[in-house]
Amino acid sequence: MALGESLGIESELIPRIATGFGGGVGSTHRHMCGALTGAVMATGIAWGRERPEESREKAVNLIRELLRGFHQEFGSANCYELVGIHYEEEGWSEKWQAMNMRDRCVEFVRFVVERWLELAGT
Repeated sequence: MALGESLGIESELIPRIATGFGGGVGSTHRHMCGALTGAVMATGIAWGRERPEESREKAVNLIRELLRGFHQEFGSANCYELVGIHYEEEGWSEKWQAMNMRDRCVEFVRFVVERWLELAGT
């Protein structure tokens, strides 16, 4: 939502379409970090194509650079590798809270938003 707001785009659909991305897609903690997925969506909003023959170079380059920086900073873009907890593990919710993972995820979001804004030149 922060990236949409930075583009001057507000829509009640933005948080709704992003709902399933938190916790590594469907809260499985198996797939790409939801913060990165949100940045990919924001990039599409800003520089997405309306027709297949249009260039997607700016969007692709921004996303690649964002991924490169995220990997350098955190070592992975995979949710499980970032947090070390899988939702099918016994007591995962308690582990999540005990390890204060919400704050860790806030760190991922903060990095993504700041880096995205820098790359986007906004």
